[in-house]
Amino acid sequence: MKNFTYLLTALWMIFLSACSPRIAPIYVDDSWREVHENISKIEKDFKSKNLKVHTHYQKDTILLLSYQQSLPVEMLYLFKQDSCYYQEINLFCEPCSDKLMNTILKDKNYKFKAVDKENYISQKFPDIIMRLNTVAGKDDLVCNSISIRKIK
Repeated sequence: MKNFTYLLTALWMIFLSACSPRIAPIYVDDSWREVHENISKIEKDFKSKNLKVHTHYQKDTILLLSYQQSLPVEMLYLFKQDSCYYQEINLFCEPCSDKLMNTILKDKNYKFKAVDKENYISQKFPDIIMRLNTVAGKDDLVCNSISIRKIK
């Protein structure tokens, strides 16, 4: 139970990290360098807490995988011409993903509005959309996936 509480605290700290000037961890339209810097900080924070972390940095992709017992976290960022056009965060922790989703929805920088139960569109940037998916994963874990992308 202590490890589970520790993981929840670490995840929450990532999403409210003082390293990012924004409230929500939205990196769409950021440069590869900006995303790399933020993901590197997350990676160092996870490692300092003895969490297993694997990161992969390529010119068009950044991937962070973290594991604590059976609660993986996956963060994927895709780039075109040095600009992030797609990000996906997969959490196998429903309370964590609910908190993250609420944080993103409250972010006044984007003002996401529901189109339906799963899809949201930014009122400030109509070419940025967000989707929430819930999928049954392996070992009866439920994966909540939040994807944000630029549609132009």
